[in-house]
Formats: sequence, C-alpha cells, structure tokens
Amino acid sequence: MPSFKKVIPFLTLLLTSGLLVATFFLWKRFGPSQSPQVQLSAYPLAIPVDSAVAPCGLVIRQYRQIGKELRFLLYAPGDGLLPFSVQLYRNDTVIAVNETFQLPGSWLRVPGIGLSSGETIIRIQSKHDTTCTAAASFYYNAAKNQEIADTSRWFRHGSDDDLLDVRVTESDGRFYLKDFADYRDLRTRTYLVDGIVVPHLEKGLEVRPGYLYTINARWIDAPYSDWWNNLRNRTSRQQAVWINPVGPPEPPDGRLTRVETPGWFNPSPVFSPWFDTRFPEFDPVAGKLVMQYRLNADVPVARYFRHGITHLPRWEPDVPPEQQHWTEYPGFFGDRDQAWFERLPRQEVEAFADRVGKIGAFAYDFEFWHRRYSPGVKQRLIWFSKRIRENHPAVYLFDYWGGAAYQNLNFEQDGIRPLHFLSDYDAPRPNHPNFEKAADGDFLGNYLNVSPVDVYPRPIHAGDADGNTPNNYLVLSAVHASRINKLIPFQQNNKVLWYAWNRHMPLYQDPAVPWHVRTSDPAGELVFYELETMPASQALSLALFSLITADGYYVWHDSQAWGRGENNYHPEAFPGRARWYPADGRSPFPATTGPESPRYWNYPADYFVLGNWMAKQVEAILNGGTLQDLPVQLNGIWKTPETGRAVRAAHSKEPFVTAVVNQDQIAVLALDSFQAPNAVRKLPVQLPDGTTAVLELYGNWPALYRGTLTR
Repeated sequence: MPSFKKVIPFLTLLLTSGLLVATFFLWKRFGPSQSPQVQLSAYPLAIPVDSAVAPCGLVIRQYRQIGKELRFLLYAPGDGLLPFSVQLYRNDTVIAVNETFQLPGSWLRVPGIGLSSGETIIRIQSKHDTTCTAAASFYYNAAKNQEIADTSRWFRHGSDDDLLDVRVTESDGRFYLKDFADYRDLRTRTYLVDGIVVPHLEKGLEVRPGYLYTINARWIDAPYSDWWNNLRNRTSRQQAVWINPVGPPEPPDGRLTRVETPGWFNPSPVFSPWFDTRFPEFDPVAGKLVMQYRLNADVPVARYFRHGITHLPRWEPDVPPEQQHWTEYPGFFGDRDQAWFERLPRQEVEAFADRVGKIGAFAYDFEFWHRRYSPGVKQRLIWFSKRIRENHPAVYLFDYWGGAAYQNLNFEQDGIRPLHFLSDYDAPRPNHPNFEKAADGDFLGNYLNVSPVDVYPRPIHAGDADGNTPNNYLVLSAVHASRINKLIPFQQNNKVLWYAWNRHMPLYQDPAVPWHVRTSDPAGELVFYELETMPASQALSLALFSLITADGYYVWHDSQAWGRGENNYHPEAFPGRARWYPADGRSPFPATTGPESPRYWNYPADYFVLGNWMAKQVEAILNGGTLQDLPVQLNGIWKTPETGRAVRAAHSKEPFVTAVVNQDQIAVLALDSFQAPNAVRKLPVQLPDGTTAVLELYGNWPALYRGTLTR
C-alpha cells in the first residue's frame, strides 16, 4: 500500500485534521491491499550437511512431516530446475529414491515411505542441471506414520497446494478432519465446513464416516464480514472429503424407520458422477418433475430416464419432445434489446412462439431485460405465452428470469430478518408487477403453469456469532416461497419447481478456486480455476425437500455431456482458465478429441439423484398424501406448528420438521440448517396419532423417516 506519510503535506493544505483521520480509515478499509506475509516459524529448519552451495544457489530451508509424507521448502534464485530426483540416506546408506513432483512456488513433496525415527539426510538434484544439488539433515518422526487414516477409508478432491490440506485422521475409532497445511499469513483466515464457519480446523474436527464434507478456506486482509469488498486481498480454497461408512446404521427406535443412505451408495471417486450407471434403476416419483442434464457422454439418454429423471435437454438425440426441457436465452431474439422487443407487433411475437415447437418443459431466461417487466415487455410475453400454450397445451411453461408470482430470494438478506416474511401469509399475493393484468385483462398467470423457486446456493460470507451464513437459510426460504406461491389463487394448480445449480454464483468478483487434476500421460498437474461447489448435504436437502414438500427440481448444468479420464482435456481451452504443470518441466499437453473431462468434482449430481431415490422409497405416501408440519420438543418445551413454520424456524434457528400423511402411513422429513456440521441432535416429535418419535439430525444433513400411525 502506498505510504500515507508521503501524501500528508498535500492533504494538510486541503483538509482539516478531522477529515484527514476519516480519509485514513477509509483508505485502510477500501484501499488496495498489502501482499500477505507467510508465517513459517512453526516449521523446523533443515540443517545443511555441508557448507558448499551449488552454483544454482539451491538451498533446503525447512521441512514438515504429514503422516508418512515429507515436504521441503526449497529456495533457488533461478528457474528451470524442475523436476528433482530425491534420495534419502541413513548412515550413508540409501534407504529410498523418489521421483517427485513439485508445483512452482510450492513445497517439494516426497511421497510416504514409513521410516523409523531418526536423523535422516535428503539429497535432491535437478534433472535438468546435474550440478544443481542440495542436501540437508532432518528428523523423521515414526510416531506420525499412522497419523493419517488408511486412504482406503477416504478420498478427496479439490485444491491441492500449500494453502489447504485437509486429511482424515483416526484415533480410537473416531474420525477427524484436520487441515495439515495450517497456512497462515497476516490476513484473517476462515474455515467453513458444509457452509458453517468452524474454528481451528488445523487442530482437527471430529466427524462421522459415511458422509461427504465440503471444506472452504478463505483469507482476507480485513474481517471476514468484508468479503464483499473485492479491493481486499482475498484467496479461496476448497476440498471435498468422503469418508466410507464403518458399519451398518443403528437400528431404529421402533416408532419410525429411517430411510438410510443405502449401502451401495458412495459418490463417484473421480470428477465424473456415476449415478447414471452405478445406481439401481428406478422410475421417477409419480407426479413429480426432475429435470437434469446428461452428464456423461458415454451414457445413453435412455439410462437417465431409468434413474428417476423426467426431462433431459432439448439438444439430446432420441428424446421424445414431451420429455425435453429447455431454458431459452436472449439469443432466441437475436440478443436484441428491450426497446426492440417493445415495438414488436403481436403477429411477429406469435411467429417467434411458433418457432418453439413441441416440448415438455420450456422456461424463459430473457435476462437482457429487467426482472420487473415494463408494460410493453409484459404484454408481448403474454402474447408469446398464450401462443405457446395454444400450440402445445401440455407444455410445462414458466419464467425462470421473471420468476413465479411470489419471489423470495432468501431470508437474511439486506438486513431483513425472517419474521418480516411472516405477514406474507395474511394475504398471499404477487410481490412484483410481472403478473399484473394488461389493459385487456389478460395476464401471465393464465398461461404459466410452473412456479419456479430459486435455490441457487447463496453466499457463504459474513458468518454470524453461530457461524451461520446466508446459505444456511436457503432451504427454509425455499419452503416458505413454495407455500406462498401455492396460496396465490391463480397458481394453486401450478407445479412448484425448485430451480437449482451445483455451484456458488460469484457475486463480489470472488477469487476462483483451483481444482487440481493429476495427469498420467504425460505426468503432471492441470490446475483449473473454477467456482466453489455446493455442500453435498445441501444437494441432498434440495432434492428431498423439493420432491416431498413441492413438485420437484431442475438442476442447471454448465455444458453438454463430459468425457472421461485424467488425460482427456483440450489444451486450446486453457488460457485464462487453467494452467499446465508437466512433471518433467517441459512436456506440452497433447491434444485430445471428443468431449473433454469435467474440470471439477461434480459430487452434487450424485447427491441430487440420491435424494430422488430416497423420495422414491416413500412414493406411496406422497401420492395422495397431505402435507403437515409436526410439533417438536426443544429444551423440554413442545412447539406446536403455526402458520409460517419455516419462517419461524429460520428466525429462531430451530430444526424444521414436516410430514406427509396418507391414511395410516407417514413420511417425516427434518433438517437443522443451523447447527455445527458435526453436531448431533436427538429431536422428539409428536406424530398425528399423539405418539412421540425421536429423530436424529446430524449436522446440516436432512433426515427422512417413514412409519405407520396407530388407529
């Protein structure tokens, strides 16, 4: 940051001393940021074994040990030395030889060996300059050999550099997430696990096996609440860790049976999801809509319809029109502006509608107009929608961009507390003018038969005293918006569809997250700079709540179907979005043909379909059942459901429990959106027959139960 002292003489001529102080603090808050200074004092020094320094100036400075793995901090004044060969010695005897890989600017990694304790010497040599060598002594601690849990029990993907290194440790049968990187500089560091702020992940966080944990680490040279300020020096990293289950689930308490995650399930161990091949086949839940994308180019469309999905994109071959979905972009109108659209005569608008053709579901995403349509835009969209419905009466038609009649993007936004939304139940009505009637009395509500609810993941910033962020309110906010839309008379027969995405929208020019791909031919690393991915727990929640409390979901995706393999990437697409680091320091990445592989781990896709499969297990209850919220016991006091229960739960940060009752059968769905990601809550609930059941809620994961009521 420029020296403030240099500008004092000039400012003194113009400003009072009070304004000087104000200017200083404004600069400190909003001005450019200093480069962070890494704190390395916690790491032991490597001791040089001789005083001679190689002509290249290579020096081994510090080291650390993570389980059996070793890392060394090197320094050399020049470049072009990678890769290195490594030898480890004890008493002048070679005990290990390794070919290592090192990203420029990172610590040198020596894979796990498993030595006994004792002083050890490392010698490294540049493979491009054999005169460039260095040697140092360090202490190997065998007590750390078993520090990391057996990797057959867990795996991870995501960022893979020196800033975040979350691994699973095990002690006395208990499992922990621990950040071994413990990267510190002068900035504020914040950890989030499944979207909840957690302290001291470098010390370990006890967790349960059988779950996938999404870990975000963020650094900013300001309080974390200032994350919105893109002038600050901000850095993001993300890793996702899956831990295999240990054994069978605990037996039910006898009153309700939990719909467990099935034993055959685990998320794909590679970037490509595998629900379309690994999951058992099942038909879609009757009466529900599930709109997804074909994600794997080598899996035929027919297999997706046998995995709970009702609609695939229009571009897919061999999909009947009634099973196609499409979200239409401004390109449909040649990307022309609002003024052009407002001048179109009705005949031309209807001609555009005639181009749509037969389709199962058609959504508007005309985002080159304001979300609140002008009278001219609204009138032409009425003509457009009416014509489509005349041509295709069975189409599911909705306006993603303009929204349903009632829009509630989220609780806890712009300083508005959840209770503010409770009054919406008094007189449910549209809260924006898109559904106002035109001069002839016609309006969009006569033609749009799907009410979309936006459930894109919300920002995970500005954590409160409990570690909660705006993202923790998403599910309850969506339940509330769904219910209000169903109460508006002209939408009572509409399908309520939750419109989702599997990644976080960058709102504040957020820094990209590096996703690392280790390649084998040629060996090296591809680093893709992508967006943060939503927690698996939230993907499962969105699927379950949309299918049980609403009419289904539509998961947006970023591209057509992907290919497979760690070497299947297109180098021409790299500039600005990815970097290639060959293990030998020289090899170019070869060109490939066909669709390239995914650039991030799409584990949410497997969890969306898992929720779909779980909802299928209670289909008989959902078909013809009645939705009702259940009383819960909190701190020894029973809370009876009231109107706006989702709003009240969000306001008080309480668990939310709802159910579908069909004669003597009941399906119960519960979620605690606000407790710590490893917390366990035993929650008594009262069933409609007056009996009590105890639900278990773990972290922010949903819990689905079923049972029989007493007569």
